Amino acid sequence: MGKRDNTRAELVGSLSNPAAYPHAANDITHIETHISDVFLAGDFAYKVKKPVDFGFCDFSTLEKRLDCSQKELRLNQRLSKGVYLSVEPVTRHPSHSGFVIGGDREQAVEYAVKMRRLDSRARLDRLIATGEAGAREISEIARIIARFHDHAAAPGPHTPYGALRKVTEIVLGNIERVREHGSDHLDRVAL
Repeated sequence: MGKRDNTRAELVGSLSNPAAYPHAANDITHIETHISDVFLAGDFAYKVKKPVDFGFCDFSTLEKRLDCSQKELRLNQRLSKGVYLSVEPVTRHPSHSGFVIGGDREQAVEYAVKMRRLDSRARLDRLIATGEAGAREISEIARIIARFHDHAAAPGPHTPYGALRKVTEIVLGNIERVREHGSDHLDRVAL
């Protein structure tokens, strides 16, 4: 196990402890994704980006993780008022070897996107499974997202993400990933 693995294991261990938070956080739930570690801590959730580079997301340096965390906060606040709250430094605790949320930004070893914790019973997949949400609710969500994108600023063709070649590359890459990981229910003709 390399130094990066040891540091990440120490970070996960520290942030799984209620003492790491500046607020009450009795039971901590750690959720690992391919790009982040999420900690459900009391009334809040904290997302710490992993030091990875998958091409579509490059979190390989602390500066890149901070920049992407700040962008995530700014962009996601547009559709989720009151959920995305801040970007918090993760620092070493002054009197023991663990990590804590907060402290001097100049001493940050990581950054965490702080969000208001939502009720997991209100997740769309659960609402669909219980019959509390269906086609009407999904259509309404689609309308909200479409309306949002209709009014969003689009990058010009001279920018890296506005160039036709780049957009085509991203779309075809996404389609290929869906094909690779699709299910029997996937309509391959439509895809």
